[in-house]
Amino acid sequence: MKNPSGLTPASVSILQKKIGRICNLVRWAGVLWYMWLFGVFLLIAFNRPEYLDKGLRLKGIDPVSISDGQYWSAHAVLLVVFIPTAVVVWRLWGLMQGYREGDILTVRAADRLRAMALAGFVAVATDIIAHPIAFLIASPLMLSKTPFWQLLNPVQLFYALMCGFLLALSVIFRAAVDIADDNAQII
Repeated sequence: MKNPSGLTPASVSILQKKIGRICNLVRWAGVLWYMWLFGVFLLIAFNRPEYLDKGLRLKGIDPVSISDGQYWSAHAVLLVVFIPTAVVVWRLWGLMQGYREGDILTVRAADRLRAMALAGFVAVATDIIAHPIAFLIASPLMLSKTPFWQLLNPVQLFYALMCGFLLALSVIFRAAVDIADDNAQII
């Protein structure tokens, strides 16, 4: 029986030995990254006095001026970012699982890679939009005193760049599959 890539069971077994560990490593690294990100968020959110004292005093804002409602509403907005981020990790898991099963140079594999890249763009855009909104909810003064580079930081741009790279790679893989299918029909 052949899988979607047209590989024999023996070829899939060899492939799994070659890439199985790295695919598992990438899958679990994605899960651990998400847990780490969420853990840092919780540490910051539940360490309000230190977070507000350090963050706001640097901007010349009195931490007492931010109410509990403003603080938790701002963090609720930031919590929304974890939804598309979870989708990215889920897409990564599915992509790596497909690779482990031998589904590599197929339309479905290219579509999985594309879906992961698009989910990444949504996660980055959500993150970029959520921070100014959260700052505005916490304190309009906080937003006005926050430098632009803190609202749009280089890490977010790097994530967007990587999503663009993955999207381009998915288009290349899809074109390669189409070319291979055309060549197979000619022969």
